Amino acid sequence: MTGVLAVLHDRRRAQRGSVLSGVLIITAFIAILSGALMTTLSTNFLLSQDLMTKTLDQATVHSSVELAIDSLQNVPLSSACPNLAPPPALNGLSSSVNYLSCALVTDSSPAAIPIANPEPVRVDGSYVSFPSLLPGTGNEYLVTDSTGRLFAYPFGNTAPAWTVPLGGTPTASPAAMAAGDGEIANFVPTADGSGNNGVSVVEQMGQSQASLKCTMATNPNAAVTASPAASRNPADIVYFGDGGGTLYAFDASAAGTCGELQHASVGDPVVAGPVVFPGNTSKNDRLFFVTSDSGSSSLVQYRYSASGRSLASVGSPLPLPAGKAIGMDVDTTNLPARLAITFAGGTLALVQISSSFNMTLVQTASVPGGGLTKPPSWCLPCLAGGDIGVAGPGGVFIFDSSLSLRASFTGAAIASAPTADPGGDWFAGGADGTFYELRGSGTMVVAEAFPVTSGAITSSPIVNLCPAGLCAYFGADSSNAYLIPFDQRDIALSACVASQGSCAPGHTRLWAHVVVGASGNHKVVRVVGFSYYSP
Repeated sequence: MTGVLAVLHDRRRAQRGSVLSGVLIITAFIAILSGALMTTLSTNFLLSQDLMTKTLDQATVHSSVELAIDSLQNVPLSSACPNLAPPPALNGLSSSVNYLSCALVTDSSPAAIPIANPEPVRVDGSYVSFPSLLPGTGNEYLVTDSTGRLFAYPFGNTAPAWTVPLGGTPTASPAAMAAGDGEIANFVPTADGSGNNGVSVVEQMGQSQASLKCTMATNPNAAVTASPAASRNPADIVYFGDGGGTLYAFDASAAGTCGELQHASVGDPVVAGPVVFPGNTSKNDRLFFVTSDSGSSSLVQYRYSASGRSLASVGSPLPLPAGKAIGMDVDTTNLPARLAITFAGGTLALVQISSSFNMTLVQTASVPGGGLTKPPSWCLPCLAGGDIGVAGPGGVFIFDSSLSLRASFTGAAIASAPTADPGGDWFAGGADGTFYELRGSGTMVVAEAFPVTSGAITSSPIVNLCPAGLCAYFGADSSNAYLIPFDQRDIALSACVASQGSCAPGHTRLWAHVVVGASGNHKVVRVVGFSYYSP
């Protein structure tokens, strides 16, 4: 009995121990459940907070990109890509949006449209504007091919208004003037290969079919290699110089017979100009042109007087810093004016002509990368005081009005003169047949490159307003003239949450690639791609 009681006593003790263990186990289990629940709640709270932060970030950067696209829709294609102002704060957050790229592109296919018969185009074309004489915009692109045909394109069109055979190979860029009685006289320097040189005159009424009127003959074996220029005070006169060192004044009136009015021997070959300014009476003009040989160059001033039909030198020629001058460009049609002049050895010179016709060599610069092959180009909207673009085998180089190098592109040899659009982007034809669109200061970036042909693009681009928005014409020495109608902008944007002017760390960012504009509608937006990402 004592043993049984002992056993029972042990069972009661064991049972008391089992209850305590159960309580402990239950307490531990509850603690684990509570901890898990609290952990889950905390994690979910943190996840919700993180999701909320990302949502606010995404809404903020999305809004800033939308505002940037809206500003791009309301800026003409002829203007530069607009500066992107900081958008207003959203959700208590500031944001910043920046361009990764912004380039003019085209909706056409192919991008560069062949517009002439497949013949080499080796001479620069010209832009002419006669709003009162031509229908539409009143603007034309004049270009010649190597077979000696002159084409006139209403600016922006792919079909010429007319084509006229010239009877010789073109030797310099075309020019045009209003010749009276509603007629336009087009001038093209030509050579026929048999020693017959001069300037072919094509007369046109509006944009109806034009015809070859005559050829203004120069001395045998002395071709005209610089574009002619129209008179400013006396009416209906055209001036030009030839490779034999003779300066000419010819009658270019609609009723005239293309007769020579006067000529003068000026010494060395005339290689650039003349540029013409109104003289100090209604009866005379002032002419400025560059003469040059392999060793020296000069800027020469002449006066043409209509009353005596006389061409006379004025003052002493201005010595220029190098021989082998290539060409020049003037920044304005009235005095005072500045002339930029290029030389084959890689020199760029800047000359000031005062209101009293005085010539002063202001500055010279050496172009990096070796020689130059084409005249310079002014871009007055680019920078206060204007920019000057030059090009050659070393690339494209942009100088400010003090001839300090401001920007350069050295990624390809360039065969044409560079040309700027009204927004400050530069265009140039490559020796490899690629048409380049360049932008920026310092090291310029290729905003867009258009492979066009296997031959060099030697006929320099003409870029101006057209119905599409902005149009570029140019020609290649292998074949054809081309048109690129720029009717779109291809843009990559990056937006971020900003703090004190820079991207705040730890916040979601947005990358977007869009195309703004299309043929006939500059406000169309096409989203190519976008992505939210964490830096």
